[in-house]
Amino acid sequence: MGTIAGRGVRNWLAAFVVLLPSLTTALPASAQDEHGAGHALRLWDTVTPLQQQADVTQRQGWRAVTSAASGHLHGDLVIETDGLVAAFASRLGKVLVSGSAERPVGLARRPSGGQAAICPVELSGKPAIIGSTTFAELSGVVIAQADFRAPGAENLPIAFRFARDRILTARPEGSTRGITISAPIELAIVPSFVGDDLIYDPKDYPSAGTLALPSEHFLLGLLEDENGMLVATWQEAMPSVRLDLTDPHVAPGTGLPQGRKMIEAVSFLGGKGLSLAVLDAPGIWHREVLKPSFLERDVAVQWKPPFPAVWLTQLFEDEVKTTFEFRHEKEEHWRGGIGSYTLPAWFSGEKAMLSLGKQIPPEGEAIIYYLERSEDTPQQVDSPIDIAQRSLAGDVRIAVLDVEGRPTWWPMRPDAAIGGETCDVMIALGKVFDAGQEVEKQLFVRGGAEDMVFHLEVMFERNARYHPFAQDMVAYLDAQAKAKPELAPYLQGLRGIAEEILTTYDNARDTLRDMSYARELEAKTIALAAERRPDNRQRLEDLRQGWCGMGGAAEELSRRENTFARKLYQQAAYRAATDPAAVPIAEEIRKRTKQCLRRPDSYEMWENN
Repeated sequence: MGTIAGRGVRNWLAAFVVLLPSLTTALPASAQDEHGAGHALRLWDTVTPLQQQADVTQRQGWRAVTSAASGHLHGDLVIETDGLVAAFASRLGKVLVSGSAERPVGLARRPSGGQAAICPVELSGKPAIIGSTTFAELSGVVIAQADFRAPGAENLPIAFRFARDRILTARPEGSTRGITISAPIELAIVPSFVGDDLIYDPKDYPSAGTLALPSEHFLLGLLEDENGMLVATWQEAMPSVRLDLTDPHVAPGTGLPQGRKMIEAVSFLGGKGLSLAVLDAPGIWHREVLKPSFLERDVAVQWKPPFPAVWLTQLFEDEVKTTFEFRHEKEEHWRGGIGSYTLPAWFSGEKAMLSLGKQIPPEGEAIIYYLERSEDTPQQVDSPIDIAQRSLAGDVRIAVLDVEGRPTWWPMRPDAAIGGETCDVMIALGKVFDAGQEVEKQLFVRGGAEDMVFHLEVMFERNARYHPFAQDMVAYLDAQAKAKPELAPYLQGLRGIAEEILTTYDNARDTLRDMSYARELEAKTIALAAERRPDNRQRLEDLRQGWCGMGGAAEELSRRENTFARKLYQQAAYRAATDPAAVPIAEEIRKRTKQCLRRPDSYEMWENN
């Protein structure tokens, strides 16, 4: 659709009726009913055009308008929904977007009047104006088109859609190639509900001016004051998602950088549109520097959650960034090959606590944020997942949220006599033999042996998935290196990670043995209960070495294979960030790795929620 400035209101409404069903990420009716009831859209004419320091909460002199005023505004159009304010600042050449005008207590609004600014990607960082803004309202939805242009250049239109909630959608029209969202962003997050989220920090790329991200339909921008978060989603394929970085100021007379390197904009090129929401609350995210003094101590974080939710952070385990949920209380956890340790993130009342040690060391920073609500999250609080559920649809929503792929499972047979873990079962059997009751409790002994066999069978089946995956990944990387020799350093680095999965599996074989050996142990364990003999307890102890050796090896292998696969999943994207040509390969690697990581067992990764 080209510019429609100058058309009559009747023609524009006719065009709107045709356009409405096709707009990207239209809200399902259920979402509109649930989140829109009782909240009207409000349209304003600022009467005089907004200036650089405009504050959209100061409405003196504004007048409320209807869609009949389209094309006849004296100032700029402002559209207010429940949770969103968008100001079409004609002289600034931007659409300023912020959260609800009813801000939480303690939050100051930015002088620019918005937490984010939208413009065509072609005009990012350039002088521009909005030549005309045309809008119409029908059935609780407002469509507005802004015609952006640089001085003396052609119009670059973007169509906007507003319902009654906090989500807007924006779609490039005509010759507009993409959309840029400018905002003072400290960190960008690509959420992943299988594996770990990607957290992009500009300081990790000191010489880069831009970063290329995998296009996975979902992106968060954590704003610099720790009080705001941008949530962007897109339904159709987006060929390019790019972060534009700032350079830290150089301190006069020192030549040294001053201030934090930031993300100043996110550019979406080549897609058909996106959805955007602004979430804000005091401390909606937090950055905590992890000091050496945190080691082997319970440390209270200098932050408190603004509301109950599933709060997450990433810390290093096995030198790989690993996601931890803040638990409701201090908990112990067993990890194969590591042992028992306190889960590192937990709440003591309203205090957020970190318990770091040798297994989870205090290295780098802990970024604390949330993606989804908990049972106690107030109904009026939206989470990034809420935004994704309402703005994505069909197979894309299913793939992004991947509810089926997330749960961990416990490898225990449904009718278990004792349990699953070989060492725990052997402890229970040891008590029976200590009491000399093995003959009377033959069925219990048999059940315990069958429990251990089942446990090992499912562990073997799960562990065996990683080996062919890694073999196929090495072959894929080799083929890509041959086809794209300019990417050889990138591909070789990832090949080394995939090979670690193969090496780990090969090194575990001697201790892991096989299921034939497990069935020998099963038969010998059951046979011990057939007759009470003086040496039965010692013979059980001899068998325990075999059982626990197999179980421990399988559990450690699960953890290590999962760790290396998650490392590959992360590094494929992080290492491609400075080379856009590598991003399509990174996306393919992550797609394949995600399939392997889906539905992890409880030894690969604990259930975070």
